Amino acid sequence: MSLRQRDVKALFGVTTLMALGEELWVRYFPKFLLAAGGSLEQVGLFGSLKDFGECLFAYTGSTITARHGERKSLIIFTAFFIAGATLLLCDVPPPLLILGALATTAWSSLSLPATFSVLGKNVTPKDLPWAFAIQSIIRRIPIVIGPILGGWLIERSGIQGGTRIGVAISMLVAGIGCIFTAKFFTPKLPESTALSPESKSIIADIFHMPTRFKSLDPRLRSLLVSDVLARWCDGLVRNLLVVHITMKLGLSATQFGILIAIQMGVSIALYIPVGLWSKGKETASLVQTTFFMFAIFPLAIAYSSSFYTAVFAFAVAGLREIGEPARKALITNLLPINNQASGVGFYYFLRGLMVLLAPIVGAAVYRYSSEGCFYMASTIGTIGFILNRFRT
Repeated sequence: MSLRQRDVKALFGVTTLMALGEELWVRYFPKFLLAAGGSLEQVGLFGSLKDFGECLFAYTGSTITARHGERKSLIIFTAFFIAGATLLLCDVPPPLLILGALATTAWSSLSLPATFSVLGKNVTPKDLPWAFAIQSIIRRIPIVIGPILGGWLIERSGIQGGTRIGVAISMLVAGIGCIFTAKFFTPKLPESTALSPESKSIIADIFHMPTRFKSLDPRLRSLLVSDVLARWCDGLVRNLLVVHITMKLGLSATQFGILIAIQMGVSIALYIPVGLWSKGKETASLVQTTFFMFAIFPLAIAYSSSFYTAVFAFAVAGLREIGEPARKALITNLLPINNQASGVGFYYFLRGLMVLLAPIVGAAVYRYSSEGCFYMASTIGTIGFILNRFRT
């Protein structure tokens, strides 16, 4: 096995382990927070802080990855995961629970630039959609399993006990992931990831953001606008789904886990045929379909009244992933090959910053009208789809 093959396979392995650990409990955290004495507004605050953390951590992750290489940076990120999980196991007030959840869920954002960097350096441009399809499948297989197991734990031990058992298991899995990373990743730092002198400070980079944004490929700037609107559509309702499904529709935690598994199953079923079809082809239509499905999903949830109608809604949610590998490949291909880790971090930082308030707004609107929240999300998503459709 070549070093390139080893790095890609190691990346896929550690991604699977970390995703499995997180998915045991993260989908149920909003309800766990309410059970621990938190409010609906704190659920919205958690969502907004998580979005802000995702953009900040993606940008921070790009800097750490560029400075230390993929192996060392992934070990650092996993240690951060374990620290956050430790806090979640303690009997602390809701604000500290939010802090622990933010630290624990940061891994996927921190590791995102490393993922793009490993694939961007080791896979040819025409094969990138296929490579990202494989990465997405591997990332989502644990999401099929994790929420169902987490729901089963919650039904047996209650929302607080079951969630904390899931967190404890995720700590164990993270420790295994840390050992896996140290053993199988190539230790040396590739020269192409070295930071330029002007990129050694994240704070300094923030002041240069307007200049960096203008320097982006126009196609990447256009994609970012539609991407932001799609994430607003998602962010308005994402953290409220477990509350809406289990409390308003009256479904069980296990049924909610099954709905998540259906969503991921649809996504996984699409990745292989779509990835094979898109190799070396124009993939703009796939990206447009993704934005369209983002717009439709909130409406499907609004009109759900039973488990079976919710099944249809979550199948629609699964269809949102149809163009995700193509979108990630487009982002990667539109960035210079020696600046992909930093460029990806910058893109996701901007996107996260622009959707920061969506969960807070969503929680506020949901308190007065759950249907109004979903209609609002769908409207914003439709605007994003229209803009992408006519700018591409």
